[in-house]
Amino acid sequence: MGHVVVGVDGSDKSMTALQWAADHARDQDAVLHVVNVYRASEDTNPYDVGAAGGESGVAHQQDTAQKAADWREQHDRHEEQQAAMRIERLIHQLGDSAPDQVVPVTVASRKPARALLEAAEGAAALVVGTRGRGGFTGLVLGSVSQQIAGHAPCPLVIVPSPDAD
Repeated sequence: MGHVVVGVDGSDKSMTALQWAADHARDQDAVLHVVNVYRASEDTNPYDVGAAGGESGVAHQQDTAQKAADWREQHDRHEEQQAAMRIERLIHQLGDSAPDQVVPVTVASRKPARALLEAAEGAAALVVGTRGRGGFTGLVLGSVSQQIAGHAPCPLVIVPSPDAD
């Protein structure tokens, strides 16, 4: 039994892709991996370290560096929880049309296309919508769809939205 990977971001277009992927996975008796890529915090320090000198300056820098690390950890944990809740909500919306085996997958990355390509290694298919939350309204394909189109390690399905002409 293989698996089908679908990228979701919570948009209506990704829900359309999820429904298509769920139907395909069920028809193929495959496991459905529902992937949401959330934005990981940057390595920047949200606290002003300042340029204080001497022993107190070093202690201040160490203190603010620890605060920054704690902030990044808390931020990333929150983003991961939001991504997991987003996936669960979308899977719940599938209702009875969900395949027997659905695996929610959250991935921290600043590059959604790369994360989806990695998630699709060994998959029977990678499914995405035409456009998600980002990008420009005039684009037919979203930037993630365009980026993965020539690099997918398996068959790629780009599901058009129901309102596409």
